[in-house]
Amino acid sequence: MASKLATAKSASRLGVTTVIVNGTTPHVLTHLFEGKEIGTIFLPHSSKRSSRKHWIADGLKTKGTLMLDSGATEAILKKGKSLLPSGVIAVDGTFSEGDAIACQSPSGKIIAKGLTHYSTSDMIKILGVHSSQIEGILGYKSANEVIHRDNLVLL
Repeated sequence: MASKLATAKSASRLGVTTVIVNGTTPHVLTHLFEGKEIGTIFLPHSSKRSSRKHWIADGLKTKGTLMLDSGATEAILKKGKSLLPSGVIAVDGTFSEGDAIACQSPSGKIIAKGLTHYSTSDMIKILGVHSSQIEGILGYKSANEVIHRDNLVLL
């Protein structure tokens, strides 16, 4: 049932009306199309998300999680900012550059999902550092941001 609910919510965010019904009930689709109250309906949400952001949020498997400090959480949620390495306090999972990763608030809530510029091993090395220090630590710099705002979706 959990997967059915998750799929219905995902479809709803894409603007699709979804109904979950008992498939073993005789003539269930006929009853549904006749307008009888049957099952649970999920109405579409009006969303200004681009199809790319829908793809990031719902189409990609999350490969890891970054635990954020309160400043990074506020910057993402209230100020619409990118995620910088200075706001990351811990890393969980195994991911590569370009993978989808979750962002977790200090309270443990997943607040966003995005495409990372850095792998797990590199993230561990640059945890909590200022963006200007990335190249000195790693020997290269893909970007100032761990996740750029254009590749970040609030959940």
